[in-house]
Amino acid sequence: MDVVNFDALVAQEKILLASQVNLNEDYFIIGKHDNTYTTRSFKATDYPIWAIKAKDVVGLTEPTAYYSHNLATGSVINVNTKKGVIEISNLNFYTPTPLPAMASALPVIINNTTMDYSDPDKVYLQLTPYYDPAVLDTFIPYLLPTGVSSGSVINLYNLSPAVAGANQFTGKFYLYYETYNF
Repeated sequence: MDVVNFDALVAQEKILLASQVNLNEDYFIIGKHDNTYTTRSFKATDYPIWAIKAKDVVGLTEPTAYYSHNLATGSVINVNTKKGVIEISNLNFYTPTPLPAMASALPVIINNTTMDYSDPDKVYLQLTPYYDPAVLDTFIPYLLPTGVSSGSVINLYNLSPAVAGANQFTGKFYLYYETYNF
């Protein structure tokens, strides 16, 4: 296998910037050295190679967006990125609030405006909650995705068996999501 001289490639302007890659028309060619392949008499070696569409490689590091949602405006949260963090405020003013020990749930819908929800089998969703409770706040969030309609429907439960404290649901609630079609 030959050593690649990147300085020479830069000098010859053979290095592409990410902005110059056409995700639908360009390919990355990847070769793998395999000692089981034979060397021919003229000293050329066979290497298996693969062509991978650029869109399958470039863009794997999607930007993580930050959203802020006030539950007083409703339980539908519109987003437009594959992944992000949603700060959900006014949980204590939204009714009904989740009862202790998972006795009731608050339905929340994450609607990614760039996605197609017509086939639920092609919707990927991953959620991670983070809750920073206030003093005397016993709320422990538990999320259960329950389906897809005009977005991903998630039931938010209170996992804590304790009776609601004076500052119930006044902590900071963050929801990390990743969602896309496949």
